[in-house]
Amino acid sequence: MWSLSGYAAVGDGLSPPPEPEYRSPWNFLVWVVVVCGYFLYILPGVALTWWFWKKTQARHAEFDSAHLAWREVMGRWDATDHCARCHGVFIPGQTPFIPAGPQSAAIFAARPS
Repeated sequence: MWSLSGYAAVGDGLSPPPEPEYRSPWNFLVWVVVVCGYFLYILPGVALTWWFWKKTQARHAEFDSAHLAWREVMGRWDATDHCARCHGVFIPGQTPFIPAGPQSAAIFAARPS
């Protein structure tokens, strides 16, 4: 190998000088913004989304159990009859006549399953 002006010869011809590369200082800044954006926005966003999802699942379970109890009470409420003359409530064939008032709520109280 021999050189001409500091460049090595390749094969039968001379190799051209390497093309200079421009290294922008902005490249580093872009990576800093991307990494900081990940930790400042994306990671908290994912964590917040996960937290909301878990909270939603818990509230769905709570709603499902409350709605089931409500449907049971509404079933009993639909089965009651009201005596307009005596102003009381009863479930035909199941409960005694109860005067309307706070004590009549016992008919609708949730029963253990």
